[in-house]
Amino acid sequence: MRVCGVDLKASDAIVVVLDGTVDNFEVVDTGVQKITLGDSNSSEDIQSFNETFHSFIKNHNIDKVGIKKRNTRGQFAGGATSFKIEGIIQLSKDSTVVLIAPASISSTVKKNAASYCVTTICLPKKFLRNSIHSLAVTIKCP
Repeated sequence: MRVCGVDLKASDAIVVVLDGTVDNFEVVDTGVQKITLGDSNSSEDIQSFNETFHSFIKNHNIDKVGIKKRNTRGQFAGGATSFKIEGIIQLSKDSTVVLIAPASISSTVKKNAASYCVTTICLPKKFLRNSIHSLAVTIKCP
């Protein structure tokens, strides 16, 4: 199974792809670390992001996408642009999309610290860690 973990930050969808099973997986080098939405008020930019993201899903044969949920209100609430990006991703016809609570991510990473630490260290950039942690839960979802 090939899964994609997504962490939404401002107007960026930070992506990491894994291939394999829960016990045996590897990070896939897609050449893409993030997909950016230009002007969130522009229909053309939204359509362009939609086409780019869904082409990424299709071109890399991704079966499932896991997105880290964000708060809708309060101090750590997600911005409007990140919710637009989330909606666009959820419209995927080529893969299953699941939303993952941050608490689920934290508990899964703690329970499986050894295997996920090794994978996290292999990542080229530190900002990809939240995406890989989203994958930790996504790959376990039925």
